[in-house]
Amino acid sequence: MAPTFTYFKGRGVGEIFRLVAAVGKFEYVEDSYPFIIEMKDGAPDFSTFKREGFVKDQADGKLKASMGKVPFLTLDGGAIICQSKAIERYAAKTTGLMGADDVEAAQIEGMNECVRDIKDAWGKDKDEAVLKTNIEKLEAAIPGSTGCAVGSKMSYADVVLYHMLAAPKGALPEDKRPAVMEACPKLKAICEAVAANAELTAYLAGRADTAI
Repeated sequence: MAPTFTYFKGRGVGEIFRLVAAVGKFEYVEDSYPFIIEMKDGAPDFSTFKREGFVKDQADGKLKASMGKVPFLTLDGGAIICQSKAIERYAAKTTGLMGADDVEAAQIEGMNECVRDIKDAWGKDKDEAVLKTNIEKLEAAIPGSTGCAVGSKMSYADVVLYHMLAAPKGALPEDKRPAVMEACPKLKAICEAVAANAELTAYLAGRADTAI
């Protein structure tokens, strides 16, 4: 039986797992909570975020194995993996997206941590000059040289980079991406390769256009 992924029916911190699952052909069933959110000035107004089913299950103690949070992944046999990054790594490792050896696996993790640093910095001050500098530093730090972030084949790191720089409603605003990537041919090539992946293309084509 395929694992069951539980989150909200939105992108959020669950979307990278879904992208990794698409690229890696990781089979799963999604059983996520519906939500309601209103828009204000063209952006989601989180003060209106309603998730009644989740709140009820949380209050009833049904989410104890994940500390009352989502996402979590329930495996065949009942084992539960909580925390979004742990779920992403599990899917990547079991589908061959964690590199050819331990060194590549560590480099993939390193790239992903660099992405986290960049997103954290952007989230704090929205400084476009700092963002551009950080993206250019990331370009220089890419260990791969064949159109992939690490090694010679697409990996978890490529998907994480794609999510930040090219995915629909990804981590960085779409109107900021061209300027910060203008001097980054490696990152452009990585994003183009991931965007061309047939399984990812099929996933995005069938994905509902949610507010978040």
